[in-house]
Amino acid sequence: MVDDLTIAEMMQVVGEVEQGALQNVIIEFMEADAQVAKMNIVLRPLHVVIDEIRSVYNGIIPFHRQDLYQEFKLLLTEIQMRTKVPVNSGFMKKYARRVINKHGKKYDINLDIEHILNFEFDLAKKKHLGGYKLELSGGHFSGSCESLEKTGLINIINKKQLAGGRFEYELKNKITGEIFSKTEFCNSWDIEKIAQNAWHTFDNGVDISARKGKFAKKVVFDGVEMSVVFTYPSEEACNIVTMLPYVEDVRV
Repeated sequence: MVDDLTIAEMMQVVGEVEQGALQNVIIEFMEADAQVAKMNIVLRPLHVVIDEIRSVYNGIIPFHRQDLYQEFKLLLTEIQMRTKVPVNSGFMKKYARRVINKHGKKYDINLDIEHILNFEFDLAKKKHLGGYKLELSGGHFSGSCESLEKTGLINIINKKQLAGGRFEYELKNKITGEIFSKTEFCNSWDIEKIAQNAWHTFDNGVDISARKGKFAKKVVFDGVEMSVVFTYPSEEACNIVTMLPYVEDVRV
């Protein structure tokens, strides 16, 4: 079980994170910690857990190993807290949400800036595989890949610079062994510039055809070709689920 000092240290790491979001992360961490304690699990180092999942279970946590699932979930929450890009409440109030009137209707538009900036971890339930599979998404802020590699969760296989100062990484998920790519915004783009350009792309971008309820727009800004992907969960709401430092045609 993780002690109070560890939780306090993590709160210091994410110090300037918007208070409500910080409380949610801490609550999630403590709930996972409570589950580990309830199951009498001694939390092991990450590399030991990774080795067991990879070598014993071929990268998939079996449904019957709820102890291993809870232990790994707690470790992932800890990693998320340590690698999180700090954003304060003023920033979130300014950029995370808009309410507009269009054709006499009020629309609520939300920007998932946390997903754009930070890696997110999902232990996805895969019935055909008989267990939980680690899936990684988000994480387009400059330095995200190298920060995550330091935790031991991924390996960087290759890194190359693209036009406009962006970097493209070839990464290896150390749990599943899968190879995937991730593109980061250039290091001169701070969180405010990323948020501003997400809204600029949404407002002024060229439409790209939709697929399975997802829509995309693209634009070129400062020599960087980028796109936003959004959904309409209801007639009165729109969610900008991500912004990418390249064009994502949701048809493919």
